[in-house]
Amino acid sequence: MTEMWQSLMDVLDEMLALYQRLLELGEEKRTRLVQARPVELEAINRLEESLIIQGSELENRRARSTAVIVTSCGLSNAATTLSELAAAAEPETAERLREFSRELGGILKELARINAINGNLTEQALAFVNYNLNLLTRSQAESTYAPAGSSAQVSRSMTALLDRRV
Repeated sequence: MTEMWQSLMDVLDEMLALYQRLLELGEEKRTRLVQARPVELEAINRLEESLIIQGSELENRRARSTAVIVTSCGLSNAATTLSELAAAAEPETAERLREFSRELGGILKELARINAINGNLTEQALAFVNYNLNLLTRSQAESTYAPAGSSAQVSRSMTALLDRRV
């Protein structure tokens, strides 16, 4: 295997590991959302952000490696898919490229599914928080059994304290 193909394989290996880690973090995030643990959720979000930045750098490296291969092999497009690259590669390299394609496709499909679930859980948690804030900030009619002015004063002070929606 030539250096240009090895460079691409190395990047693809790193990308596969990165997406696998993102998948693991997505599953951890789902657990933390269900358990309502915001501090742990924030730590997971920071890790995900870091991995996404690394993923962008890996994508740039992959694009450069692909461009070298496209130029060397006389292929027509710089945005060549792994399947198209496999057609221009030696049989062993072609098989590895097809395997990467299958594995990455499976991981990305599962990651999209978990991200959709986590998005729904986040929306539900936000709706719950907003509902509770509305309960706390809702003005209530003055009670006829309370001392004069006490009910209205408490209601106004609670509304002034909690007058924002998340």
